[in-house]
Amino acid sequence: MPGLLLLALLANPAESREALEKTIAALAQDAGGTVGVSILHLESGRGASVRGSAALPMASVFKLPVAYELLRRVDRGVVRLDQRIAVSPADLRTGRSPIAEKAPNAGIALSIGELLEAMLVDGDNTAADLLLPLAGGPEAITAQLDEAGLGGIRVDRSEAELAFDTYGAAPPPRASWSLKTLEAAFDAVPEERRREAFDRFLADPRDTATADALVLLLRDAREGRRLSPESRTRLLALLEKTRTGPRRLKGDLPKDTPVAHRTGTGGEVGTRSVCTNDVGIVTLPGNRGHLAIAVLVRGSDRPLARREKAIARIARAAYDHWSR
Repeated sequence: MPGLLLLALLANPAESREALEKTIAALAQDAGGTVGVSILHLESGRGASVRGSAALPMASVFKLPVAYELLRRVDRGVVRLDQRIAVSPADLRTGRSPIAEKAPNAGIALSIGELLEAMLVDGDNTAADLLLPLAGGPEAITAQLDEAGLGGIRVDRSEAELAFDTYGAAPPPRASWSLKTLEAAFDAVPEERRREAFDRFLADPRDTATADALVLLLRDAREGRRLSPESRTRLLALLEKTRTGPRRLKGDLPKDTPVAHRTGTGGEVGTRSVCTNDVGIVTLPGNRGHLAIAVLVRGSDRPLARREKAIARIARAAYDHWSR
C-alpha cells in the first residue's frame, strides 16, 4: 500500500473507518470474484480500503493513466491537441469503438484532442491505440507513474494486444489488419483455447492496478499535481462526460451528482468475466468535498447487473458516510 494512502487510512477515527470497511466488504461479496476497493476523501485525507493493495486487471481504466501522461506531454509541448492523426484501416479496433463504427473503412483524420475525448468519454479502443504511443508508450507511461509514487499501476499492452491475449488469438500479419481480419482472428479461436487464454489472462500481472494506487492517481488529477491548470480542467471535464457505466459508481447516487470517472470491462467466457471496474471522483453535497473511489472486480461469474449494482452500493455507502 502506498505510504501516503496508509497515512490517510490511519488518520481516520478507527471505529468509523472499520465500520465503513466492514460495510464495503459485505457489499463487495455480492459482486463475486475478487473485489478491490479504495476510497479517499481528498480534502481530509481520510479513507477506507478493502483489498485495496490487490493487483487486478484494469481493462479500459488504463485509458485514465494514458490520458494523464498524454496531457503531461501536451503541457511540455511534445504533442499538440490540434495535431491531426490519419486513421488507416489497420488502426481500427474491435470492441467498443464509435470511431470504427462511424468509419469502418477508416480514411479519416482526427485531432489528438478529438481522440482524447473519444478515448475518455466513449472508451474508444481505436482512439486509445492511436494515443498510446503519443503518450510515450507503455514502458514510459509505467515508468512515469512509478516515479510519481504510483507503482501499483502497470500499462503494458495496447488494446489490440490485450484483445489477442484475452481471446488466445494469433495476430494476423500487421499489414493486413482491418476490422474484418481482426474479427476473423478472434472468431477462429476454439472454445477450449479461449478458456485457457482467459485463465492465463486473469493470472497475468500485466495491465493491472491496485485500487489504492488508482485513488492516488485520481487525487493527483483533481489537485493538478503534475498537470497545468488547463490540462487538469480538460481531463476532469472529459471524465465527467463519460458515457459508459452509468449504473456503476453513479448508479445509486442522487441524480445530477457530479462524477468524473473511467470504467473498464473485460471480456467474458461463459458466465465468467475478466473484470468490471469503475474509478472516479465524486463531488459530495454541501461543500463536503470530494471522494476518489476505485472499485475493481476480477473473475466474477455473477451477472453484469449484479456486479454493477455492487459497485453502485459501495459508492453510495461511501457517499453517505462522508455526507453526514
